Amino acid sequence: FGFWPPVCGESSGWPPSLKDTFDGPFATLHILISQLANMTGLSYTATWGSYHNAALDNATVSGWVRGPQVNPHVGMRALSFVEVAGQRGVIVFRGTDLNISGASGMADVCASAVLRGTQLPSYCRRFSNRTLDYLARALDFAEYAAREQPSVQWLYTADVCAS
Repeated sequence: FGFWPPVCGESSGWPPSLKDTFDGPFATLHILISQLANMTGLSYTATWGSYHNAALDNATVSGWVRGPQVNPHVGMRALSFVEVAGQRGVIVFRGTDLNISGASGMADVCASAVLRGTQLPSYCRRFSNRTLDYLARALDFAEYAAREQPSVQWLYTADVCAS
């Protein structure tokens, strides 16, 4: 229990499309969605920012171990999880920290403006262009995780909030 079974005829990895999971048993889909939701929650509480809870820094989801992570005090943050019994991995990119009274939330608002191509608030000057380029940092991290664990097939997910 707690593992998403391999697709018929495959020994490991994710199916070519997750829409295939909707044709399977509801319980299988529910387990997958629950695991992804819990991983997404940890992307907020186990990383720096206004939602950080130090007690969860090394927490994981049943059936999965934590893999590489990127967790700067400000900037793009992501966690990865690798299935204990398989070659599947999940990279979760944390969404927006909505508390703009701190540097984490400010950087997230600035990065969102960069991605949208809108005017940046004046406080964004305190952050480097590299810090605010969340897309480039996400791609860097995905490449790093793939190099570190080449036998893992990665699924990417994020919690996206318009700020």
